[in-house]
Amino acid sequence: MIILLMFHSTKIMATLGPASSSKAMVKKLLNHGTNSFRLNTAHGDLGQYNRMVANVKAVSNDVPVVVDLKGPEMRCVLKNPLSVSRGTTAWFGFSAKDEFSFNRDFYSNVKVGSKIFFEDGRCGAKVIEKKDRKLKLGFSGSFELKSNKGVNVPGVGLDFPALSKRDKNIISWAKGKGLHVFALSFCRSASDVLALKKVLGDEPIIISKIESNEGVKNFREILSVSDGIMVARGDLGVEVKKERIPLLQKKMIMRCLNEGKFSIVATQMLESMIKNPYPSRAEVSDIANSVLDGADCLMLSGETAIGSYPVESVKEMRSACEAVEEKVPNLVDMKFSSSTSDSVTKTIYRLSHYLKVNRIIAFTKSGYTCQMISRFRTKVPVIGVSWKKRTMNLLGFYFGVVPVAVKKEPRSSREIISLLMKQKLLKKGNKVILTGNMASGKEQHSNMIEVQEIR
Repeated sequence: MIILLMFHSTKIMATLGPASSSKAMVKKLLNHGTNSFRLNTAHGDLGQYNRMVANVKAVSNDVPVVVDLKGPEMRCVLKNPLSVSRGTTAWFGFSAKDEFSFNRDFYSNVKVGSKIFFEDGRCGAKVIEKKDRKLKLGFSGSFELKSNKGVNVPGVGLDFPALSKRDKNIISWAKGKGLHVFALSFCRSASDVLALKKVLGDEPIIISKIESNEGVKNFREILSVSDGIMVARGDLGVEVKKERIPLLQKKMIMRCLNEGKFSIVATQMLESMIKNPYPSRAEVSDIANSVLDGADCLMLSGETAIGSYPVESVKEMRSACEAVEEKVPNLVDMKFSSSTSDSVTKTIYRLSHYLKVNRIIAFTKSGYTCQMISRFRTKVPVIGVSWKKRTMNLLGFYFGVVPVAVKKEPRSSREIISLLMKQKLLKKGNKVILTGNMASGKEQHSNMIEVQEIR
């Protein structure tokens, strides 16, 4: 069993797939810097998911597995691949009987002239005719279109339910497997998140994926009811102008930082490594800039799911992250507020630099103390000690935080230090700051700071 007690500032999420789901490969990915795995339910079936989850748990029970739900996203359904070039036309319907079709019915929402994009905008088409509940599409370039690829219809309001019947079946399966982290694709508003919460209950962790213009417009309200945010740039880059993506990414990450919620940047970060053993310079720069923007976690998709170099992709991403982590600035407004936790954690951040401490240790029930310290991007590793499984999963996504599980709430700082010494996370001579909630009886209410030198 691998115990995830490695200090990684930026967290890496790897998508499971044919290239990465064996026990041996899971172990290699973890050993080279993966912190969580993603199960993309847009592909595969429950039998495959069972095998993937079983293999991850056989290697480590500590690593979070994110169940990525399809939500209201659209995909094409093709009985056979379709080769297109500029000027090619094809009829697409909305029935399983059609040779080429869509999984959701938006016939009445589009008109002649509407643009439709496939696979993160790699293939573009225009509606040139509507007839008998079918759309005649004219394609604008050469592409090999395959079934089950994503579809975008920019500028067209599509009122689909937040969760499909299949999503609900997958949720039931995931609960039975003890999986408690879910990502919601194409999250459009807070009501989408609340609909998912109604099905899940309060315990699971929800990551809202921002990949549409509606999601951007309603970002603040979505963030307020989510545990974390994923900036899913593939579909987002089709739904909004591509040149807007860099600033949108920075603004969303900044908002997450100031609210103490984690952010994930995803899509095409090392796309070339699906086929090549080395990244491009542009890809390395993209990773570095995402870390400098303040992202907590970066995600690999096809690179680890279907690529020829999954381990190399993780190693390259880890290397690119570590090259710039020391230069990540504190982007949080440091004015003190009336919030006890806010002011206490800002004081801890300052003390950690003035006193040159080696570790910040937070014992936390909900994870809030660690979340609030992580937002400063301190160069001092933060150890989050918790007795709650949900908190352990949550802290696994935060920059600079290593979660450590205990069976019950610690009774003293001496007990915590003894535990961390045994796990070799502390050693004699280390200077540490301990913080947590002492005697207040409230969650999200850090009210204690203690400085110790380990002897």
